[in-house]
Order: sequence, then structure tokens, then C-alpha cells
Amino acid sequence: MSLPQTPSFQHNQLTLIKRLSSLIRPSHDLLNLDLSPAVELDSTSCIISWYEIYTHGGIYKNAYKIERAYPFRIKRVASEKIAAINALFFY
Repeated sequence: MSLPQTPSFQHNQLTLIKRLSSLIRPSHDLLNLDLSPAVELDSTSCIISWYEIYTHGGIYKNAYKIERAYPFRIKRVASEKIAAINALFFY
């Protein structure tokens, strides 16, 4: 007997994004965003930005600056709310 097939992780992400589309600010289109992390390097630090989902909070694009020398301090340098998720939203 085979186990039931579950949707792939990527399919689940796409489904979530489609369900959130009604909550998105008009300036953002989640279906067409490049969700890949972005990395910018310089001689003393790097800045990494990516999208994060906060349960009952929303979808945010956050950027972090990481020092390239010990003790490798990390600081959030930008945060932009892309979509709101409230407690009444069902995944």
C-alpha cells in the first residue's frame, strides 16, 4: 500500500501566495516577486535581504547587515511590510 501523496513545498508556497493576494498592498504583486535572497558584499560587511512570513503578522522583506570580521555582528537595516496576515486568516 502506498502512502498518500502530499503537495510539494513549492506548491504549498504558491497556494499561500495566491490566498494572500487579496491582502497585498497595490504596489506589490507576490506572484511576480523574485523570492530569492539577495546578497551584496563589500570589504567589511555584507547585506542579505529576503522575505519572511510572520504568523499573524504578515509578509516582510527584511535586510540584514553582517560584519565580515569577528564577532560577526548582525543588524537588521531594513524592514518592509509586503502583506498583512491577521488572526482570522486561514492557511
